[in-house]
Amino acid sequence: MTDNAATLADEIKGLKDKINELDKMVHEATMNRKEEHQEFVDAFATSATALRLLDKAMTRLHKFYSPEKIAKEVAATKAAALEKAGLSLLHKSADQPSSDAVRRITAALMPSDFDSLMQVKRFSESTSMARFQQAIRSGVDPVVLPDTPGTYEKKESGGVLALMEKFKQDLKVEMTESETDEKHNADDYTRIMKDAHETRAQDTKSMNTKMSEKATLDEKIVTAKADAKLTDEEIHNIELYLLQLHTECDFLSRNFEVRHEGRIEEEAGLEDAKTIVTDEEPLGHREIEARYEQEHAEKDVEEHFPDLPGH
Repeated sequence: MTDNAATLADEIKGLKDKINELDKMVHEATMNRKEEHQEFVDAFATSATALRLLDKAMTRLHKFYSPEKIAKEVAATKAAALEKAGLSLLHKSADQPSSDAVRRITAALMPSDFDSLMQVKRFSESTSMARFQQAIRSGVDPVVLPDTPGTYEKKESGGVLALMEKFKQDLKVEMTESETDEKHNADDYTRIMKDAHETRAQDTKSMNTKMSEKATLDEKIVTAKADAKLTDEEIHNIELYLLQLHTECDFLSRNFEVRHEGRIEEEAGLEDAKTIVTDEEPLGHREIEARYEQEHAEKDVEEHFPDLPGH
C-alpha cells in the first residue's frame, strides 16, 4: 500500500505539472491572440483611413479633370435627394429660364445706344481688315499671327488616377487577406482553447480521482499501521507467555521424577497411617507405584490433555 501511495503521489504530481504547463500555454496563447487582434484592428483602421483619403483625392482629381461630369453627378444627386424629400416642385422652380426669356430680359435691360457700340466695334474690325489688305498690295509681308488657341481643356493622362486606383485595389486586397487571416487565427484560437479546456477538465478529473484514491489508501495505511502495532504487541505478549510457559514446563520436566517419588512416598505414608487403624498389612513401594500408574494411566492424560504431542 505504501508503494501504491507513492506511485499515486508521483502520478498526481505529473498531472499537476501538466495542468500548470497547459495553463501557461493558454495564457501565452491568449496574450498572443490579443496582440494579433490589436495589430489587425490597427492595420485595418489604417487601411480604411488610407482608402478614405484615396477616395477624397480621387474625387478632387475628378473634379479638376472632369468638372462637368462631377457637376452632373452632384446635380443628379441633389435632384434625387430633393425628390426623395418631397421638394421636387421647388427644384423645378429653380431651373434656368429659357433662351427667349433671356433675350427679352436682355432687351429690356440693355441701354438704347447698345447697337451703336456694336456697330463701332464692327467698323473698327472692317477698318483693320482694309489696312491689312492694303499692306499686302503694297508688298509688305504680313505679320504672321499665331493660331488663337481655342478653349483650354484639362486633360488627364490617366496615370495618376490609374495609379491611385491600383493603390486602392491593392489596399482592398490586403484588407481582405487580413480579414481572412484574422478569421483563420480566430478559428485556430477557438479550437486550441476548446482542446485545452477539454484536456484540462480530463486531467483535473483524473487528478481528483487519484487524490481520492490516495486519501483512501493513506487512511488504510494508517489503519494497517495501527493494526500492525497492536499485532506486534500481541505477538510480543504471546512470546512472553510462551517463554513463561516454557520455563514452567522445563521446571516440571526437570522435577517430575522427584515430585513423582514424593507423591508415592506421601501416599505410602498415608497407607501406613491407614494400616495402623485397620491393622492391615501396609503396601510396599512397588505396589503403591503400580497402583498410581494405574490410576493415572495414559487414558487419563489424553482425557485431560488431548492436544499434548506424543499421545
